Amino acid sequence: MTLCHLFKLIRFAISLLLPPDKPKKEWTMDDVDAALVEKGKAFTTLDWKHSLVDLCKLLELNPGFPARTDMYRKAGGIGDYIGSAEQNIWLHGQVMENLAKHGFAD
Repeated sequence: MTLCHLFKLIRFAISLLLPPDKPKKEWTMDDVDAALVEKGKAFTTLDWKHSLVDLCKLLELNPGFPARTDMYRKAGGIGDYIGSAEQNIWLHGQVMENLAKHGFAD
């Protein structure tokens, strides 16, 4: 899955959570967090705030190692993806930033 397709899928998934009266372009990280908290109510066992795998599950993305490797590479990660805590934390941050930056755009 290309990064462009990933962003489109994330935008679509998040668009289902948008309040109809809130402009899409004005979302902040707090707005992203609130939308994901709401979506996460259906998944009581996910720790999506701290786990990249759980964040992928919440967004209905493939959380498998090959998919995360592809996401890491396409997001501009340095070196080979080995699934280290540092890499996962960085990639989690990239996904969250892209949700705020691109996920709510028209």
